[in-house]
Amino acid sequence: WTSNPVDVTGDGYVLAFRAGARLRDMEFIQFYPWRCIQPFNKTRMPIQPSTFSVGGKLFNSDGERFMEKFDPIRKDATFRDIAARGIYDQIRSGKVSDGGVLLDISEVSPGDFAKTNPRLNRVYEQRGQKPHDMRMIIAPEAHFFMGGVSIDEDGLSSVAGLYVAGETAGGIHGANRLNSNSLPETQVFGKRAGDSAAAYAKDKESSLLPEEAAKRWEEKISSLGGAESTGKKTLKTWRAELGDKMWRHLGIVRNDSSLREGLAYVESQLKELDNYLLGDIKELEEAVEIGNLLETGRLCLTAAMVRKESRGAHYREDFPEQDDAEWKKSVI
Repeated sequence: WTSNPVDVTGDGYVLAFRAGARLRDMEFIQFYPWRCIQPFNKTRMPIQPSTFSVGGKLFNSDGERFMEKFDPIRKDATFRDIAARGIYDQIRSGKVSDGGVLLDISEVSPGDFAKTNPRLNRVYEQRGQKPHDMRMIIAPEAHFFMGGVSIDEDGLSSVAGLYVAGETAGGIHGANRLNSNSLPETQVFGKRAGDSAAAYAKDKESSLLPEEAAKRWEEKISSLGGAESTGKKTLKTWRAELGDKMWRHLGIVRNDSSLREGLAYVESQLKELDNYLLGDIKELEEAVEIGNLLETGRLCLTAAMVRKESRGAHYREDFPEQDDAEWKKSVI
């Protein structure tokens, strides 16, 4: 489950990695805890964190206010990583209603709800509905990558001439991005990377694409059209299966055996993809995206296996404590 558009498939990470760039912090994936899945079904409607500062509460199907156990002080108004873990714990233990937990806004005034959730409030108004009359079910979703290509203060990667900014870059947010910091990141490092890349390119002669790279793509395109659809696993099915596997093995709660199982799956699928017969250019595009998703999964799973502690958005139930003595550093 993800808040990201379908065309965000880890392309930047993989292109940079294949070019020899260093990547860092790939184990740190932020999960947004408060996705309203009912009554909106597949439409992404986030509940804003400020909702819980004005009286919003979460309950599982047993009627328990479970976040009191995960953060006795802040309770429902806790940090994203703790809230995601608390909700996910209810889901995997079966204490859920319609796939999530219940959001209770009975102690939130209509004015406060409209102020904290203006977009959601407008949707209810357009439907002629009142938020306090609706049954709202909440579940977490994958949201943001703290990890990515390692850059300097000007957006330069470890590969000469390769500049990176935005969510493809890593290291700006540490282990857990604070609310709204992704936008300033793009503005600050987008400008720095753009200016620096322009200055670098100005003094360089243009060069042709390396022949071996061009030839590799020519071969892929010339081989199209030989695929038989009968009995073949569709790329759409493949992508859905991959999403399900990563949700279970690279998700909110991790452990060594599950990470290893996920890594074995990814590596087997990369081999299978190499031998997959493609019918047309659209299938080639889909296959490239699946390959990038698989490679991104491999990078993240490997980093998560290496970091034997819990920190920020990376939580391992076999190493539940933060270990500054051994792990106050990045996995490159």
